[in-house]
Amino acid sequence: MKRIVRDDGLRTSAHPTVLENHLHLIAQSPNLPAEIASFKSWTAKRLLEVLKEQRAEHVLKQLAFYKKTHKHDRDYQVWEEGSHPEQIQKPCDDAAKNRIHPPKSG
Repeated sequence: MKRIVRDDGLRTSAHPTVLENHLHLIAQSPNLPAEIASFKSWTAKRLLEVLKEQRAEHVLKQLAFYKKTHKHDRDYQVWEEGSHPEQIQKPCDDAAKNRIHPPKSG
């Protein structure tokens, strides 16, 4: 995430929340779909490098199993295709940010 903020001009107003199977992010960019695609591509490549280095064959087999059959340019499917952005119409208040990135409890 820091790379696309630094290199591609993505602006974020809250820390991304990474969950088990998705992430939440409040962001702004002239070309948000391209920025999200760049993020997903970079993280997928890096994750696969780490999994191969650690010989995590079970995880790699799962990622190969879930690859779409029409995808001939890759061996694994890390991210779901596409993204599901929701536009925020008004400035985000603290309550909205807390829904995206809940504060840590004591």
